[in-house]
Amino acid sequence: MFIFEEVAKDSCFVGGEPHNKFVRFKIDQIARTLPGPVIREWWTRALDEVIAPFVKDRGYDWEISIDETPFDLWSLQGELAPPFESVAEKRWVKENKASPYTLAEKLPVNLLLAPGIADR
Repeated sequence: MFIFEEVAKDSCFVGGEPHNKFVRFKIDQIARTLPGPVIREWWTRALDEVIAPFVKDRGYDWEISIDETPFDLWSLQGELAPPFESVAEKRWVKENKASPYTLAEKLPVNLLLAPGIADR
């Protein structure tokens, strides 16, 4: 989802000075939490690359801030989000909507259950 909020000319200030060629991106990252500083840096730099043609290449200055909500404090239409890579998550993505799911659908899509050590 993308929400655009236009700011009136001369209503944006950077360092106390008016700045009419500035764009701020505020991202609420809800579905996933990025584990560790290396992946967080990679993600921030990847976002900079994606938006560059729309801001940097047009002469705008910009900033990005990302807030992460804990995954277990998120729901859609009253349904708690299914676990990462689960059968239910794959179904949600395919159907593009939230829906109830069973305990079995919380399992990973590629779950391998085998007795003992598999590398003998």
